Amino acid sequence: MKHTLAVLASLLAALISASVAFADLTVGAADDGGKLAEDGGAWFVAQMREARLQENRITVGWDPDHPTTIPQKEQLDRYLANASAAGIRVMALISPTRARALTESANSRNDFVRYLVQVARAYPTVKEIGVGNEPNQPRFWQPQFSTSGRNLACGAYERMLAQAYDALKAVDSSITVIGVSLSP
Repeated sequence: MKHTLAVLASLLAALISASVAFADLTVGAADDGGKLAEDGGAWFVAQMREARLQENRITVGWDPDHPTTIPQKEQLDRYLANASAAGIRVMALISPTRARALTESANSRNDFVRYLVQVARAYPTVKEIGVGNEPNQPRFWQPQFSTSGRNLACGAYERMLAQAYDALKAVDSSITVIGVSLSP
């Protein structure tokens, strides 16, 4: 009898612990469909709600040729308003549109960080901002290595991420800065 009670007590404790752990679990999608939709993402948001998805990771590009232009800003404005009204939390992954964008000039890193700040100020409901995408992939960050084989991307990305972190936290200390989104 004591053994059975001990097993039941352990099982009950495990179930209680699991329910507490799952209480903070959110499920979402990584999809730009809502942002790109002509209806401002109304149908997309409705589908997310029906599927009980609670957050959406969207991408926002930075073009160094137009460093202060938020692409598709009108669509983004409408989508974020619809998502917010429906209780969908939006996370923005902001990255350059070209692999050499952050290494082309001495000012490109500063320009990119200013852009991150611009987006954070334009969309104060976005509290999670991913900085760059897969800096370990030449598709997203170049050059990867020097001619002697030294890794160039890691140090450059680390410096840029640190600068971005400080700048975004200065805008709003509650922003979660997400970095080092690596490819396997």
